[in-house]
Amino acid sequence: KAGIEPCGFHTLRHSAIAALIATGAHVKVVQQFARHASVETTIDVYGHLLHPAGSDAVADLGRLIDGS
Repeated sequence: KAGIEPCGFHTLRHSAIAALIATGAHVKVVQQFARHASVETTIDVYGHLLHPAGSDAVADLGRLIDGS
């Protein structure tokens, strides 16, 4: 009725983890949710979905230095 195509467990799992990443959850939280043995596995599999942390960090550092 909802028009959703049938899908397997791993598709649902991937979608749930991708949705969690989209909320901005810390990668360690995502790792625990996914039950990966290490955060490296999470980054290897889902790294392309993670927000590039460096861009915000550099901007935050600039604001800290100039007092804004």
